[in-house]
Amino acid sequence: MSLGRPKTTFIDLLRHGEAGGGVKYRGIIDDPLTDRGREQMWCAVGEQYPWHRVVTSPLRRRAEFAQTLSERASLPLTQNPARQGWDFGAWEGKTPDQIMQAGAEALSRFQQDSLRYPPPGGEPLAAIAARATQALSGLLQQYPDEHLLIVTHSAAMRCVMAKILNMPLSRIFSIEAGPGALTRLRFTHKPAGITGSLLFHAASPPTRRANSTKP
Repeated sequence: MSLGRPKTTFIDLLRHGEAGGGVKYRGIIDDPLTDRGREQMWCAVGEQYPWHRVVTSPLRRRAEFAQTLSERASLPLTQNPARQGWDFGAWEGKTPDQIMQAGAEALSRFQQDSLRYPPPGGEPLAAIAARATQALSGLLQQYPDEHLLIVTHSAAMRCVMAKILNMPLSRIFSIEAGPGALTRLRFTHKPAGITGSLLFHAASPPTRRANSTKP
C-alpha cells in the first residue's frame, strides 16, 4: 500500500551583504547594509521568487532586506531571534588590527582553532552550531513541504552545511561564504526521520543583476 510521496522542504540560506563600518568582528552589533551590500543580496536572489516565506533575524542588515523582499514578492515574513549573529564578546565591533594590538595570542588561537578557543567573553562555536541546527529543525517541523528563504549569517550557514555533509565543525571555515552567499538545501520527511542534502552553494553572488543597466 502506498503511503504517498514524502514531504519535501526546500530551504535557501542567504547571507547578508556588506555592512557599514568596514571589516571588523560584527555579530550582534546592528550595522546596516551599505548600498553595495543591498546590491549583493538582490544579485543573489535574482528576479524569480520561489519561496513561500521569508525568515530573518531582527538585525537591520538582514531584516530590512527581508522586509523589502517580502513586500515585493507578497510573501509572509517571520522574525526569528535565534537567527542572531555570533556574539564575539570583547571583540565585538573591533578590527583584527585592534584585537592584535590588545593581545595577539588570543586572536591567533581563535584563527587556528575556533572550536576550542572562542572569543573572550563570546559565544563558543559549538553553541552557534547548536542554535543554528535547532532553529532549522524547528522550521522544518513548522513549515513542512514549503520553500523558505532564511536571511542569516555566515557561521550559521557553515554550521548547517557541515551538519548535512557530516563535516567536523573544526573545518567549517574551509567553506567560503562571502557577502550575499546563497545556499539551497533539500529536506525529505520520512517516517524514520528527516534527511537533508545540499543542492548548491554560491559563495558569492553574480557581479550585477541580470536586468541591471549599471556597468
